[in-house]
Amino acid sequence: MHQYLLGHGYWSFVEGTNEVAPEPAHKDFRVWEQGASRVLYCLASFVHDQMLGYIRDAKTPKEAWENLRKVFAASTTTRKLQLRQELNNIRQRDMSVTDYTTKVKEICDALGSINVTVDEHEMVQICLGGLAKRYRPMRTTICTWEKPPSFFDLQSMMMVEENHVSESRTTQSDSRMLYMEADRPRGRGGRGGSARNGSGRQEQERRHNERADSISGTSTSKGSQGGAEIHPHQTAHPPVCSRGR
Repeated sequence: MHQYLLGHGYWSFVEGTNEVAPEPAHKDFRVWEQGASRVLYCLASFVHDQMLGYIRDAKTPKEAWENLRKVFAASTTTRKLQLRQELNNIRQRDMSVTDYTTKVKEICDALGSINVTVDEHEMVQICLGGLAKRYRPMRTTICTWEKPPSFFDLQSMMMVEENHVSESRTTQSDSRMLYMEADRPRGRGGRGGSARNGSGRQEQERRHNERADSISGTSTSKGSQGGAEIHPHQTAHPPVCSRGR
């Protein structure tokens, strides 16, 4: 807003020769009134509707500017505290490296817009302090360096470490699956082996019973056939004593 007024030649109505309005009877009053109206219009176009009252109640552009400055100063202090707290409490958690570093940069840029400077060394320290547990080895190593890396270099290092961690997790997952597959019971023993052995024993018992039934049936049949051969022979050939009579 300041740059706009300065670039269009209106800043003198805020700080300069046109701060105070001339007497209404003065020949320059009409020119001043037109210039002041343009400044008030510019100020009104830059603020929210709820702040128009601070401009409407002002008698001069300088008074309107001072009213807005006080309001913005109070809101800037509150905003500064909020951004500072957000920056100090930021944690990566499940965010990717890109999302995490971008979030840190956005907060620092927001502080810069209200004249609060966050130097690069502090940005690096904040990023390292909020890293997730999986990046602790890298953080420990960097903290031992005599000269800390730049924010850009740290971001690149974190992205490389992110890829390494992702590959390690994939390898561990594959190894765990192979171990579980190799450790699965086969044949005797174990849960699966017991089920299979139980089924095998049942099958063996069934076959054994069938074989026993078959053998028993064969013996009975033979016994029946032998009896049939004897009885007809005895009845067909009576004793010798009967034959003589």
